[in-house]
Amino acid sequence: MIPRSSPSPTCSGSSGAPTILPPSTARAPTWAPSTASGIFYHSEAQRQTAEFSRREAARLWPDPIVTTIEPLTRFYPAEDYHRDYYRLNPGQTYCRLVIAPKLKKFAQEFAGRLAR
Repeated sequence: MIPRSSPSPTCSGSSGAPTILPPSTARAPTWAPSTASGIFYHSEAQRQTAEFSRREAARLWPDPIVTTIEPLTRFYPAEDYHRDYYRLNPGQTYCRLVIAPKLKKFAQEFAGRLAR
C-alpha cells in the first residue's frame, strides 16, 4: 500500500477509501505546504466519506491529522512520466533512498491495519 492523497474523481487512495496521512508522515524532512496531504471531493457524499475517514484515523494517532479536506475546484493531470513514478522507477535514487525506507517502515508499523 502506498500512502498518497488523490485529487481523482473517486477521491480515493489505492484501497478505494480516502487516504489519511498520520502526522508523522507530514513531519518528514520533505514536508512543505506544496507537498501537504489533501483530499479533494466533488460531491457531498465524498466529503462525508473523507470526514468519516479522518475521524477514524484521528482515533489511531495522538497528534492531529494534517490531511485537509477541500472541494475540488480545478484538476491538472500530471504528465505521464510523473504517474506511478515509484512503481515504474524503483531503482531511481530518490525511490531507493527516500520512498522505499518509508514504505517499509509504514508497512512494519501498521501491518495489522493494512489490507492484504
